[in-house]
Amino acid sequence: MANYSEKKCPVCGHIEKAWWQPLSRSLVRCLCRFGNAVKQKKFNKIHLQREIELTKSEYNNFQKLQYFGLVAKHDERGCWVLTKRGLEFLQNKIAVNTKVLTLKDKKIEEGTEFKKISQFTNDEFGFASHYNFEIVDYEVHGIDNLTN
Repeated sequence: MANYSEKKCPVCGHIEKAWWQPLSRSLVRCLCRFGNAVKQKKFNKIHLQREIELTKSEYNNFQKLQYFGLVAKHDERGCWVLTKRGLEFLQNKIAVNTKVLTLKDKKIEEGTEFKKISQFTNDEFGFASHYNFEIVDYEVHGIDNLTN
């Protein structure tokens, strides 16, 4: 794993530290809710405060999903999109890292353990059959309507 040590600013004393961020069951449930909102809206752009019901903790931690490449910020303030990688994870097609090392809100290293969504939660959403739509990756192509 990373050979990163804390660094202290000689002027202000601020300590810079890297943090391991796990992909937890609660983050995966949050991603499932987000995927359900995208499916229901039939458009891949969701405003977190207006269009989806998240607990305070889910809302505060939602941005961590971007470290795993599962969601991305939209240009419109407060809006997020599901990435192609996020949809493939929801469909149980791919495994993703279970933790990433971050520094100043940037991913600097990935863990070595990978899991599929079925290893985090039960099949309450039916995975592949429930998320039976496709998206074009926002980071490459912008927002697109969903296709079945």
